[in-house]
Amino acid sequence: LKPDQARKWLNRGFTHSAVTSAEAELGDDGETIVKYLTKQGQDHNGVYLLKDYRSSAVKLGRDINVPSIRWPKQLVPAHDEATNSVKVIEDKERNRLYHETYERLRKDFEFVSGDYMAIVPQNLSDIKLEGKIQHHCVGGYTERHASGQCVIIFIRKRLLPAIPLFTVELKPDGKLVQVQGYHNEANRKPTGAAAEFMEEWKAEITRRLSKNKKRKVKTA
Repeated sequence: LKPDQARKWLNRGFTHSAVTSAEAELGDDGETIVKYLTKQGQDHNGVYLLKDYRSSAVKLGRDINVPSIRWPKQLVPAHDEATNSVKVIEDKERNRLYHETYERLRKDFEFVSGDYMAIVPQNLSDIKLEGKIQHHCVGGYTERHASGQCVIIFIRKRLLPAIPLFTVELKPDGKLVQVQGYHNEANRKPTGAAAEFMEEWKAEITRRLSKNKKRKVKTA
């Protein structure tokens, strides 16, 4: 790379490192990349946008050797469409794989007694929705729940199963980590009948998991 070429790129808002890395990853000439992105109204940040778009297009099975696909007429809308499409597909696959985990967790952790019930999120998106409605951080626990690093449980009124009440995080062995209500407020913790339900539920899941453990030992 000649120094004057690097200066020209820098004057157009493109760093040398961004362009050369794009050349290596995308397989296109640096000047071609810069001209395209300049026409798109982008600076060196557009390099990462183009990389992301190309990666998503490949995941979608699109032939990036076709000029109109390789160099979309409008990069930003094309990028957003491609990345969103990939996300939809990945979310569907993640939920498909989660189904078996969901059925197992239901047997171990779901419980109904009196006016309350403990339920397992049926879809991973339910965890994000729970966090959004309750204004707490459980939405960020989706991957940990799906991979078995933790177990997320929703506590509901039996006659109002769709309305969030409390959100519980457990360790895989059933040990309680935290219970959060709306906005993580201290006065939203389980009290009275709800607290009694929690104690009954914890005792039940301890019994179930202990029974499962003994069964596995005998099988082994």
